[in-house]
Amino acid sequence: MSMTLGQRLKAIRKAQPGKMNQEDFAKSLGLTRMAYSMYELDRVVPSESVPVSYTHLTLPTSDLV
Repeated sequence: MSMTLGQRLKAIRKAQPGKMNQEDFAKSLGLTRMAYSMYELDRVVPSESVPVSYTHLTLPTSDLV
């Protein structure tokens, strides 16, 4: 079974050094904590028009499966 976007975001956040909280992780993405929380809880799906850079987040895809 594949992970939802929210589950993937949470896994990536937890894999960051220091296990960042939602607020700090959201700031690193240029989002508010509330907006990020909605994504992580799968209550909202980010629009393609939302300019978010994920390039600095690296986690081997084998860890997400």
